[in-house]
Amino acid sequence: MNKEGLSRAAFGARIGVSGDTINNLERGRSEFRNTFIKLICSEFFVNENWLRTGEGEMYSRSKTIALDFFGKEYNASSLDIRIMKAYFSAEPNIRHQFVEQFLKYIKEESKETEPKKSPTCHRMRFMTKLWK
Repeated sequence: MNKEGLSRAAFGARIGVSGDTINNLERGRSEFRNTFIKLICSEFFVNENWLRTGEGEMYSRSKTIALDFFGKEYNASSLDIRIMKAYFSAEPNIRHQFVEQFLKYIKEESKETEPKKSPTCHRMRFMTKLWK
């Protein structure tokens, strides 16, 4: 919690329990159940062995941990995360081609849409400016 900068209540909310439950666990008044440990590891990318024994690295060493964390922070769907992983797994020249095609699509779409009536068009123009 401290390393994540979360209060007990915020930490608990991320895994579906109250701040009081977290307090009881910290003080040894309640036991950590397997499901609870799995939730913590999944939500915060904590190494299960470290959480159970105190040995090893605190965080999992997955190649995609940053993408998983980013996806969770922005409420990405599993499809969104798979798309991001596929994108970053591709060779740099393939990623460049993808971005070029995406920007081309955004520019074409913004030309076809009347700017003042479409918030989507406004967002597309904004994204195009960011990626130039």
